[in-house]
Amino acid sequence: MVVTIKADGLSIYYGNRCVLSNVSFVAKPGEVTVVIGPNGAGKTTLLKTLAGIIPPNSGDVFFNNNRLSRMRREYISKFVSYLPQENVVPGILTVFEVVLLGRVPHLTWKLSEEDIRITTKTMEELGIKVHAKKYANQLSGGERQVVLVAQALVREPEVLLLDEPVSNLDIRNKLEILDLIKNITEEKKVTTLIVLHDLNLAAKYADELIVLSGGKVYAKGNPHKVLNESIIQSVYGIEAEIVKYNGGSVVIPLRSVMHNLQSSYRLA
Repeated sequence: MVVTIKADGLSIYYGNRCVLSNVSFVAKPGEVTVVIGPNGAGKTTLLKTLAGIIPPNSGDVFFNNNRLSRMRREYISKFVSYLPQENVVPGILTVFEVVLLGRVPHLTWKLSEEDIRITTKTMEELGIKVHAKKYANQLSGGERQVVLVAQALVREPEVLLLDEPVSNLDIRNKLEILDLIKNITEEKKVTTLIVLHDLNLAAKYADELIVLSGGKVYAKGNPHKVLNESIIQSVYGIEAEIVKYNGGSVVIPLRSVMHNLQSSYRLA
């Protein structure tokens, strides 16, 4: 099954505070949709809404024209894999067992050879098979993050929702994991949404880019068209230069516009 996600007019309030306002977009199978925006823009709330964790106050999410709000949680868990920004790795379990937990929605009354094969293959692809018998609390923070990415992938989902999956990793591991996610997305026609803070990684890996600001969609579309100096200044409050290189875009941050404004006020 391939899944097209449609967000239609999503609005969410925490008390009287509007966190998302009339957010609409379409995410297609076989494509990586990257969500960017400053802190507090609503990125995490958006992913939680798409995962069925937070119900919208208005609007709805559709998976292939089926309302997410009408789907049973146990059904959603079989084809949607969500990796939150903050997650705890159980230290009393081995790395293999932690990754295997991602297979829970597919497990019957006993562990199958297929479950073991998929788990082992995923760990090998992510370079953590060597840690299989270690306890999770013996790993570094970055290594534990890779374990959680493996747990999300081992489910073999049709929908993959990842909230800052590479934030604690060195640059090599960031590239290797995002390369793998990109390949899986394309080969298996997964519908993938990733929250990233690194604008250059967003430009490199996104097929579609969604820019959130103040809970609203400020811009969306092809990353090489969406990522421009004007949008970056308006959304992030910085001046930046966009350099075209090797068919892509490289964002070079120059200075904070807010800092310049504050300096001018002090001089005045």
